[in-house]
Amino acid sequence: MIPKPLKERTSTPPSRGWNPATPYIILALLVGSQAIQVLWLKQERAHALRKAEAKIGLLREVIERVQNGEDVDVEKVLGTGDEASEREWMEVLQEVRDEEALFQSKKKRRALREKAREGEQKSEEAKEVVEEVVKNDGMAKVESIGGIKFY
Repeated sequence: MIPKPLKERTSTPPSRGWNPATPYIILALLVGSQAIQVLWLKQERAHALRKAEAKIGLLREVIERVQNGEDVDVEKVLGTGDEASEREWMEVLQEVRDEEALFQSKKKRRALREKAREGEQKSEEAKEVVEEVVKNDGMAKVESIGGIKFY
């Protein structure tokens, strides 16, 4: 007959277990997040394509007018000298290059990477030769690498 607030609690209340729906909630959050990401990427890709198509259309129009013999100020139409316009052209060109790189075969990409590595190796070899000449107290020592003579 002792009131509840005055009773000492000798045992802790049983803890609640995991909600069985928790894994499904986490999975739904992950899938939803990825769906939003895919939609965002599609929208960004469509925007980039529209931008590139507009620039290419402008370039085609200028080429056609020049081929027809019209007097066209190409620099003015294409925005040469205008920093913002030149930046837009560079962005469009970079996007086109990136897209082309995505659709190249693995063999072509591997070959391009190997060429880049070879170019780096040749430049390193040339640096070594120059350092060797400097070490020899300025004595002219002729080295030839890839048809290029180093004195």
